[in-house]
Amino acid sequence: QAHVKTPLALTLSAASGQPEIERLLLFVRAQLKDVGVDVELDLKPFKVFFPEIARKRKTQLAFYSWTIDDSAMGASLWRADRIPSPDNDWRGQNFPGWRNDDVTRALDEAERTLDVDKRRALVATVEQEFRADLPAIPFYFRPVVVVHAKRVTGLRPTGTLTPLAWNASTWDVTPPH
Repeated sequence: QAHVKTPLALTLSAASGQPEIERLLLFVRAQLKDVGVDVELDLKPFKVFFPEIARKRKTQLAFYSWTIDDSAMGASLWRADRIPSPDNDWRGQNFPGWRNDDVTRALDEAERTLDVDKRRALVATVEQEFRADLPAIPFYFRPVVVVHAKRVTGLRPTGTLTPLAWNASTWDVTPPH
């Protein structure tokens, strides 16, 4: 009797209406197909994808991005008490549903201390646990483009929710020649 292999088939859900992301997902699907994984793309409008698909974890794989303040340390994303569920009326941003009590404790403690070295150590613990459990795969970093005249110096965009003008006191404009 011949052994018949069944290919791995997954559903990847995302918000529709984002041409750049949709092209990227088509590329990912083609690459996975090359290694024997069938991927069905399930693209839904933003107003359906986030509240019904991602937040309620109604898919095998979900593609979305997070943008956070560079000082947030991921607490809103990774604390166990931020997992959306019927008990909390589907509130919270821990869409993957990652429950790691050591991470929740470390993030809670990091938010409460002003000691920079202690915060670094606590965040390192979170990062170590993240690498061990891999609740999400960081896959894509949205480009942040800032256009300015060559005469303007000192701009330092962060790629986070931190406003562009965060360091405006260090900007300089060279007079035209």
